[in-house]
Amino acid sequence: MRDLIHRQAGELERYVRQHSAGIRSNGIEKVLAGETSLDEVLRVTMEA
Repeated sequence: MRDLIHRQAGELERYVRQHSAGIRSNGIEKVLAGETSLDEVLRVTMEA
């Protein structure tokens, strides 16, 4: 049961990584829109 849960979690993580822009990409979009600063995006994404 644990193996099944673990395997499905890995598949979900892989799907999300392939089908979503990363947090840094989203942050850069917000910088370009004037909603946040580049320093803030870099600070947060370096922690992640």
